[in-house]
Amino acid sequence: MSSQPVFSASRRAVLDIGSHSTLLLIAEPSASGDWIPLFDQSVITRLGEGFLPEKRLQPAAQERTLQAIQEFVLEARRYEVEPEQIRVAGTAVLREAVNQSEFATTLSEMGLTLRVLSGEEEARFSFKAVSEDPSFSVFASNQALTVVDIGGGSVEIAVGVQEPEHSVSVPLGAVKLKEQAMPSDPPSPLEILRASQLLDERLNALDFPMRGNGGPVVVVGGTGVCLASICLQLSHFEPELIHGVLLDQYRLGQLLKTLNQRSEAERRALPGMESERAPVIHAGALILERVMIALGVEQVAVSVRGLRYGLLLD
Repeated sequence: MSSQPVFSASRRAVLDIGSHSTLLLIAEPSASGDWIPLFDQSVITRLGEGFLPEKRLQPAAQERTLQAIQEFVLEARRYEVEPEQIRVAGTAVLREAVNQSEFATTLSEMGLTLRVLSGEEEARFSFKAVSEDPSFSVFASNQALTVVDIGGGSVEIAVGVQEPEHSVSVPLGAVKLKEQAMPSDPPSPLEILRASQLLDERLNALDFPMRGNGGPVVVVGGTGVCLASICLQLSHFEPELIHGVLLDQYRLGQLLKTLNQRSEAERRALPGMESERAPVIHAGALILERVMIALGVEQVAVSVRGLRYGLLLD
């Protein structure tokens, strides 16, 4: 006779389904009311692969992602998280997918309810993840803070004091930029120029108080984390070393040059590189460079706590 699992009423899990990766965060509240992470993992699932031009989730991409989600649900079960305490959020690729309902139905059959976030919601939760992080409390006290979230399908920027007062979402993330403007391996100088021009056009067209008044800038998402890891030449993922690392324009420019001159296989071999992010890391780095120029800032701080932490606190 099999025993029934004993669930913890206090623990909570967040599943973040993105265009390039799927992430699971499991946490429980402390006596002081803070959330203590118990499990935090990202898997490259490439749900946005082959998405354009029809904006359709491809069967192989869905299968990879659903397999990762199934394994994450089992992980949540091992941590005794009640099924109703698993929050599932989808971002850019699911916002745009013409077959989103089919994917949501499959999740429903697994006992999960998909919440597809708007661009503004995504920006707000990413901002919350940083503004309520004790590590960045010096940024979030009484001055403006800008948070940049570079995803596979979109980029979100939010600025405010403790709460986001202005936010924008640009539907052009690392995966999209690579497929649309930088398909060669390595990208040609002309492709890099056109990708830069495309980003500048999108960013400069935003109705957003972007230049000179956004305070310190923090970048969340896999791009920033991977770039910091490469700069530190880490042999394995060490979040405590990456969290808070500063990337300035000079260091980023040098790194971007290195990434763009190498093939995917050569990028994969770089110290600190997350192997499965090698196909798009150069596109993500270019996005960060153009965003920094648009914001008029010389440096950004890297946070390993992204959207999922904001959803946890909601």
